[in-house]
Amino acid sequence: DLFKEQNLVLNEPTFLSIGCGSGALETYLALQHGMTGCALDPSPDLLASFHARVKDKTIQDRIAIVESTLEAWEPSGASFDCAFSIHSWYYVTDPIRQIEKVLSSLKSGSPLFISMTYFESYTNRSCRMQGRGDITLGYIDHLIEMLQKAGIEFTVNERRQKVGRVELDDTDQLTEQAARRLAYYLRKPEEELTAEERQRQVRFILDNYELGSDIELYGDVIIRA
Repeated sequence: DLFKEQNLVLNEPTFLSIGCGSGALETYLALQHGMTGCALDPSPDLLASFHARVKDKTIQDRIAIVESTLEAWEPSGASFDCAFSIHSWYYVTDPIRQIEKVLSSLKSGSPLFISMTYFESYTNRSCRMQGRGDITLGYIDHLIEMLQKAGIEFTVNERRQKVGRVELDDTDQLTEQAARRLAYYLRKPEEELTAEERQRQVRFILDNYELGSDIELYGDVIIRA
């Protein structure tokens, strides 16, 4: 939907994905929209899941799956129609320099989408809970401030998400909601979550959300080459 909003309606466009994880979005784009591209992630375990995901879908030749951080990756003359980082820019070191690198790999006027949360405490606790270590950027306003200081033009797309209205004594419903959220972040099926992981996520939701309220949970920074 965000691609459509930005008029990114092209014939088999190419993409650069930064922090692709197990490749759910990239696989969808290749299958449903005929897109091709390059997907970066430093985690061999997540990339193994990515390879398994595309193995029987006849799209292996459409996506170059690369085990690398953005910092170590070199464009080598690549020219993409778009680039995106979905909740992975928190770990990028020297963000402005890396933005400039990505923009240099895009065709003129093409967009870089960086999706982040508005809440630093949410980001830190969520990432640490997943065992992903400390982060470089805490939240979207931090990135916006850096872009303003660097004189880089950008726009912001706010995405308001309603946190489900859940009664605190409805343990089953809250646990189900927590499991869905955690499975998404960990990129694995809900049935593989342990009881300890589920309960830790329940505590996390109760500590960080006012249930039933509207909050500006995520936003997209859009920068054009």
